[in-house]
Order: sequence, then C-alpha cells, then structure tokens
Amino acid sequence: MNKLTAAYMAGLIDGEGYIGLENHRGIGSAHYRPVLKIAMTHKEIILWLHKSFGGSFVTRIRNGHPLYPNHKDLYYWGVGGKNIEPIIRKVLPYLKVKRRQAEIVLERVKLYEKMGDNSLKEIPHSGWNWKYKPEFLKRMEELYIEIRLLNKRGTGSVRD
Repeated sequence: MNKLTAAYMAGLIDGEGYIGLENHRGIGSAHYRPVLKIAMTHKEIILWLHKSFGGSFVTRIRNGHPLYPNHKDLYYWGVGGKNIEPIIRKVLPYLKVKRRQAEIVLERVKLYEKMGDNSLKEIPHSGWNWKYKPEFLKRMEELYIEIRLLNKRGTGSVRD
C-alpha cells in the first residue's frame, strides 16, 4: 500500500469506518478479535476495498424497503483477526479520529504475540479454550472497555 492509498483509507476509516474488538468469551477465557469495517452507499469504493485488501463484502438492500423508502442500499467491507495488522500499521500515521482505536488494536496484537512463549497462558491448549493468566485477562478487558467507550456514539473527537 503506497502513502496516497494509506492516507485515503485513513480518511475512509475516520469518516465511514469502525475499528474495534469483538469479545468472544468462554469459561475462564476470553478472545478479543480485532475488526476493521467500513460502510457506505458507494458500492464501487467498497468493491475496491474488497478486491484490494480481501476481507468480506456485504450488501444491505434498503432501496424499496417499506420501512426505508428513501434510503439507498448500504455496502460493507470488513477485515479482522491477523489480517487487520498490516492495514492498521499503514494507515495509522494518517488517522485522526480513530487513531486511539488503531493503537488499541495494535496493543492487542502485541499481547497475543507474547502468548507464543506461553508466558501469558495458564494451560497450554489450542483453539478457543486458552486459559489466560489474570493479568492478561485484566489488560485485555481494559483495552476492550476503552475501545468501546471511544466507539460510543457522540464521543468522537479529532486529535492533532
């Protein structure tokens, strides 16, 4: 991704996007999956994102719906998990509104990378049923709460 594309994507993310952590809990464990989503009525941009960066493409048909007679169709692009990190790293220098959310996602990625040496795991296991040390769970929960507060409607702010 070149600098111009990264700056353009940052603008799309700041204006039409969402950066967050999805919370998947199990007994004695938790998994916080990073996600990046952009939704808009301009289909060509969403198709370009999907073609260029992979991820998912979804259409929500609204045109002609009895509850939304004047609404245009809405298109979504999204990417998550480990595929989000290279995109976030490229757009981070250009983000204004969603910069802190991007930093939180990168911190989450870094914490999960540390688990490779089992230092944050109580019981080595594969799959969704990791048993994490309390300090890891506490930090992940703090990041999750912070990003939820940042993404709450009406709380956005532009940072210098």
